[in-house]
Amino acid sequence: MNCIAVSDSPVVFDRERWRANLLRYVIDGKHVIDASDPTQMTRLEEIVGIPDDPTGRTLVSFENDDQLRGRLQNRLIITDDNMGTEWR
Repeated sequence: MNCIAVSDSPVVFDRERWRANLLRYVIDGKHVIDASDPTQMTRLEEIVGIPDDPTGRTLVSFENDDQLRGRLQNRLIITDDNMGTEWR
């Protein structure tokens, strides 16, 4: 239900590019999203329209680097060295 995308260089999130790429996906010669189907296009717009939420309170939302760092600045950073029983 959640994920975080990270990089050594800035990650540029471009909704229009994301939409265009999703519309170009083809599997077995068939578009994954049928652009002529209003139901599929409505769902595509819901996905691409996931809101930005600097508070992190919205279940499905985006936060940028500054927002995430600000919200989590006083939290323990999880590393391989403090994972406890998960790695034993």
